Amino acid sequence: IPLVSFLFIELLTPKIEENAFSELEMSAGIRAKQLEGWLDEREHSTFLTLTSPDFIDDIRKLQVHKDPAAKTAILARLESLKTAQQYASLILFDVQRHPLFSVGKPVDRTYMDAQIDSAAGKTYEELNKTDRNRRDFIVPLYFISTSVPLGWVYIKLDEQAYLSAYLDHWARDFTNKRILLINREGDDFILYRTEQDEAGNLAVKSYNATANVLAQAIMAGKHRVKGPPLYNEI
Repeated sequence: IPLVSFLFIELLTPKIEENAFSELEMSAGIRAKQLEGWLDEREHSTFLTLTSPDFIDDIRKLQVHKDPAAKTAILARLESLKTAQQYASLILFDVQRHPLFSVGKPVDRTYMDAQIDSAAGKTYEELNKTDRNRRDFIVPLYFISTSVPLGWVYIKLDEQAYLSAYLDHWARDFTNKRILLINREGDDFILYRTEQDEAGNLAVKSYNATANVLAQAIMAGKHRVKGPPLYNEI
Protein backbone atom coordinates (compact mmCIF):
# COMPACT_ATOMS: atom_id res chain seq x y z
CA ILE A 1 0.00 0.00 0.00
CA PRO A 2 1.46 3.43 -0.91
CA LEU A 3 2.49 5.45 2.13
CA VAL A 4 -0.06 8.19 1.36
CA SER A 5 -2.90 5.66 1.23
CA PHE A 6 -1.70 4.02 4.44
CA LEU A 7 -1.58 7.37 6.24
CA PHE A 8 -5.01 8.27 4.90
CA ILE A 9 -6.49 5.00 6.22
CA GLU A 10 -4.79 5.48 9.59
CA LEU A 11 -6.17 9.01 9.88
CA LEU A 12 -9.69 7.92 8.92
CA THR A 13 -9.84 4.88 11.24
CA PRO A 14 -10.57 6.83 14.47
CA LYS A 15 -13.35 8.77 12.71
CA ILE A 16 -14.89 5.62 11.23
CA GLU A 17 -14.71 3.90 14.62
CA GLU A 18 -16.25 6.91 16.36
CA ASN A 19 -19.13 6.98 13.87
CA ALA A 20 -19.71 3.24 14.29
CA PHE A 21 -19.79 3.55 18.08
CA SER A 22 -22.13 6.54 17.89
CA GLU A 23 -24.52 4.66 15.62
CA LEU A 24 -24.53 1.60 17.88
CA GLU A 25 -24.93 3.68 21.03
CA MET A 26 -27.90 5.53 19.56
CA SER A 27 -29.47 2.28 18.34
CA ALA A 28 -29.00 0.58 21.72
CA GLY A 29 -30.55 3.57 23.49
CA ILE A 30 -33.58 3.55 21.20
CA ARG A 31 -34.15 -0.17 21.70
CA ALA A 32 -33.76 0.04 25.47
CA LYS A 33 -36.36 2.83 25.51
CA GLN A 34 -38.65 0.72 23.32
CA LEU A 35 -38.46 -2.14 25.78
CA GLU A 36 -39.00 0.11 28.80
CA GLY A 37 -41.92 1.85 27.10
CA TRP A 38 -43.55 -1.43 26.17
CA LEU A 39 -43.20 -2.76 29.72
CA ASP A 40 -44.55 0.49 31.17
CA GLU A 41 -47.55 0.39 28.85
CA ARG A 42 -48.31 -3.24 29.60
CA GLU A 43 -47.88 -2.78 33.35
CA HIS A 44 -50.18 0.25 33.38
CA SER A 45 -52.80 -1.67 31.38
CA THR A 46 -52.67 -4.46 33.99
CA PHE A 47 -52.98 -1.90 36.79
CA LEU A 48 -56.14 -0.45 35.19
CA THR A 49 -57.65 -3.93 34.82
CA LEU A 50 -56.94 -4.98 38.41
CA THR A 51 -58.21 -1.71 39.89
CA SER A 52 -61.36 -1.56 37.75
CA PRO A 53 -64.64 -1.26 39.72
CA ASP A 54 -65.85 -4.66 38.47
CA PHE A 55 -62.74 -6.52 39.66
CA ILE A 56 -62.67 -4.70 43.01
CA ASP A 57 -66.36 -5.45 43.53
CA ASP A 58 -65.79 -9.15 42.81
CA ILE A 59 -63.05 -9.28 45.46
CA ARG A 60 -65.34 -7.51 47.95
CA LYS A 61 -68.16 -9.99 47.23
CA LEU A 62 -65.79 -12.90 47.70
CA GLN A 63 -64.35 -11.67 50.99
CA VAL A 64 -67.62 -10.42 52.49
CA HIS A 65 -70.20 -12.84 51.09
CA LYS A 66 -68.07 -15.81 49.90
CA ASP A 67 -69.77 -15.42 46.53
CA PRO A 68 -68.82 -18.39 44.25
CA ALA A 69 -69.62 -16.38 41.11
CA ALA A 70 -67.15 -13.73 42.24
CA LYS A 71 -64.49 -16.41 42.73
CA THR A 72 -65.03 -17.67 39.18
CA ALA A 73 -64.86 -14.13 37.77
CA ILE A 74 -61.63 -13.33 39.65
CA LEU A 75 -59.88 -16.50 38.48
CA ALA A 76 -61.02 -15.90 34.91
CA ARG A 77 -59.64 -12.33 35.00
CA LEU A 78 -56.28 -13.48 36.36
CA GLU A 79 -56.00 -16.26 33.79
CA SER A 80 -56.89 -13.84 31.01
CA LEU A 81 -54.19 -11.39 32.12
CA LYS A 82 -51.62 -14.17 32.37
CA THR A 83 -52.24 -15.24 28.78
CA ALA A 84 -52.68 -11.82 27.20
CA GLN A 85 -49.76 -10.11 28.94
CA GLN A 86 -47.32 -13.06 28.97
CA TYR A 87 -47.05 -13.30 32.76
CA ALA A 88 -45.53 -16.27 34.55
CA SER A 89 -47.56 -15.89 37.77
CA LEU A 90 -50.33 -13.80 39.32
CA ILE A 91 -51.20 -14.14 43.02
CA LEU A 92 -54.03 -12.39 44.84
CA PHE A 93 -53.46 -11.58 48.54
CA ASP A 94 -56.04 -10.44 51.06
CA VAL A 95 -55.47 -7.56 53.45
CA GLN A 96 -53.99 -9.98 56.03
CA ARG A 97 -51.38 -10.90 53.37
CA HIS A 98 -52.72 -14.41 52.90
CA PRO A 99 -52.74 -15.73 49.31
CA LEU A 100 -56.29 -16.26 48.04
CA PHE A 101 -55.70 -17.33 44.43
CA SER A 102 -52.70 -18.15 42.32
CA VAL A 103 -52.39 -18.78 38.58
CA GLY A 104 -49.25 -19.76 36.72
CA LYS A 105 -45.90 -20.98 37.99
CA PRO A 106 -45.07 -21.30 41.72
CA VAL A 107 -43.15 -18.39 43.26
CA ASP A 108 -40.71 -18.63 46.16
CA ARG A 109 -42.88 -17.91 49.21
CA THR A 110 -40.17 -16.23 51.29
CA TYR A 111 -39.31 -13.83 48.47
CA MET A 112 -42.96 -13.12 47.72
CA ASP A 113 -43.83 -12.44 51.38
CA ALA A 114 -40.93 -9.99 51.60
CA GLN A 115 -42.22 -8.19 48.49
CA ILE A 116 -45.74 -7.90 49.90
CA ASP A 117 -44.40 -6.71 53.27
CA SER A 118 -42.40 -3.97 51.56
CA ALA A 119 -45.46 -2.92 49.53
CA ALA A 120 -47.70 -2.45 52.56
CA GLY A 121 -48.86 1.14 52.95
CA LYS A 122 -47.57 2.20 49.52
CA THR A 123 -49.54 3.24 46.47
CA TYR A 124 -48.99 1.76 43.02
CA GLU A 125 -47.30 5.00 41.95
CA GLU A 126 -44.88 4.85 44.88
CA LEU A 127 -44.02 1.22 44.17
CA ASN A 128 -43.60 1.85 40.46
CA LYS A 129 -41.29 4.79 41.13
CA THR A 130 -38.90 2.87 43.39
CA ASP A 131 -38.90 -0.61 41.84
CA ARG A 132 -37.66 -0.75 38.25
CA ASN A 133 -36.22 -4.27 38.06
CA ARG A 134 -38.93 -5.34 35.59
CA ARG A 135 -39.02 -8.95 36.79
CA ASP A 136 -42.17 -8.50 38.86
CA PHE A 137 -44.45 -5.84 40.31
CA ILE A 138 -47.30 -5.40 42.79
CA VAL A 139 -50.68 -3.71 42.39
CA PRO A 140 -52.27 -2.58 45.70
CA LEU A 141 -56.08 -2.89 45.82
CA TYR A 142 -58.51 -0.62 47.68
CA PHE A 143 -62.25 -0.53 48.28
CA ILE A 144 -63.91 1.60 45.58
CA SER A 145 -63.46 5.35 46.09
CA THR A 146 -61.59 4.88 49.38
CA SER A 147 -58.05 4.45 50.65
CA VAL A 148 -59.08 1.39 52.70
CA PRO A 149 -56.79 -1.55 51.71
CA LEU A 150 -58.43 -4.60 50.14
CA GLY A 151 -55.31 -6.62 49.26
CA TRP A 152 -52.59 -6.89 46.64
CA VAL A 153 -51.89 -8.69 43.38
CA TYR A 154 -48.33 -9.89 42.85
CA ILE A 155 -47.35 -10.28 39.18
CA LYS A 156 -44.23 -12.02 37.89
CA LEU A 157 -43.23 -11.54 34.26
CA ASP A 158 -42.38 -14.41 31.94
CA GLU A 159 -38.93 -13.22 30.87
CA GLN A 160 -38.54 -15.96 28.27
CA ALA A 161 -41.71 -14.86 26.50
CA TYR A 162 -41.30 -11.10 26.34
CA LEU A 163 -37.51 -10.99 25.96
CA SER A 164 -37.47 -13.55 23.14
CA ALA A 165 -39.87 -11.40 21.13
CA TYR A 166 -37.59 -8.38 21.41
CA LEU A 167 -34.26 -10.14 21.02
CA ASP A 168 -35.50 -12.06 17.97
CA HIS A 169 -36.78 -8.85 16.40
CA TRP A 170 -33.54 -6.98 17.08
CA ALA A 171 -31.48 -9.88 15.72
CA ARG A 172 -33.40 -9.70 12.43
CA ASP A 173 -32.68 -5.96 12.27
CA PHE A 174 -28.94 -6.53 12.77
CA THR A 175 -28.07 -9.68 10.88
CA ASN A 176 -24.32 -8.98 11.10
CA LYS A 177 -24.31 -8.12 14.82
CA ARG A 178 -25.05 -9.99 18.02
CA ILE A 179 -27.49 -8.48 20.50
CA LEU A 180 -27.09 -8.80 24.27
CA LEU A 181 -29.37 -7.47 26.98
CA ILE A 182 -27.95 -6.85 30.44
CA ASN A 183 -30.14 -6.11 33.46
CA ARG A 184 -28.92 -5.10 36.90
CA GLU A 185 -30.61 -7.12 39.64
CA GLY A 186 -29.36 -6.02 43.05
CA ASP A 187 -25.59 -6.43 43.09
CA ASP A 188 -25.61 -8.78 40.11
CA PHE A 189 -25.79 -8.26 36.36
CA ILE A 190 -27.84 -10.77 34.39
CA LEU A 191 -27.13 -11.15 30.68
CA TYR A 192 -29.82 -12.35 28.28
CA ARG A 193 -29.12 -13.61 24.76
CA THR A 194 -30.74 -15.89 22.20
CA GLU A 195 -29.24 -19.32 21.57
CA GLN A 196 -30.32 -22.41 19.69
CA ASP A 197 -31.68 -25.24 21.82
CA GLU A 198 -31.21 -28.94 21.10
CA ALA A 199 -34.10 -28.87 18.65
CA GLY A 200 -32.57 -25.98 16.73
CA ASN A 201 -35.10 -23.43 17.97
CA LEU A 202 -34.04 -20.05 19.30
CA ALA A 203 -34.53 -19.56 23.04
CA VAL A 204 -33.53 -16.84 25.49
CA LYS A 205 -30.80 -17.91 27.92
CA SER A 206 -29.73 -15.97 30.98
CA TYR A 207 -26.32 -15.87 32.67
CA ASN A 208 -24.81 -14.16 35.67
CA ALA A 209 -22.47 -11.68 33.99
CA THR A 210 -21.31 -9.74 37.06
CA ALA A 211 -17.65 -10.54 36.33
CA ASN A 212 -18.04 -9.89 32.59
CA VAL A 213 -16.21 -6.94 31.04
CA LEU A 214 -19.56 -5.48 29.96
CA ALA A 215 -20.87 -5.38 33.52
CA GLN A 216 -17.62 -3.88 34.73
CA ALA A 217 -17.90 -1.16 32.08
CA ILE A 218 -21.48 -0.38 33.14
CA MET A 219 -20.42 -0.10 36.80
CA ALA A 220 -17.63 2.25 35.73
CA GLY A 221 -20.13 4.43 33.88
CA LYS A 222 -18.75 3.61 30.44
CA HIS A 223 -21.12 3.45 27.49
CA ARG A 224 -18.64 1.95 25.04
CA VAL A 225 -16.42 -1.10 25.31
CA LYS A 226 -13.82 -2.11 22.75
CA GLY A 227 -11.96 -5.37 22.83
CA PRO A 228 -12.06 -9.08 21.94
CA PRO A 229 -15.41 -10.76 21.28
CA LEU A 230 -17.46 -10.11 24.39
CA TYR A 231 -20.29 -12.41 23.41
CA ASN A 232 -18.42 -15.54 24.47
CA GLU A 233 -17.04 -14.23 27.75
CA ILE A 234 -19.67 -15.91 29.89
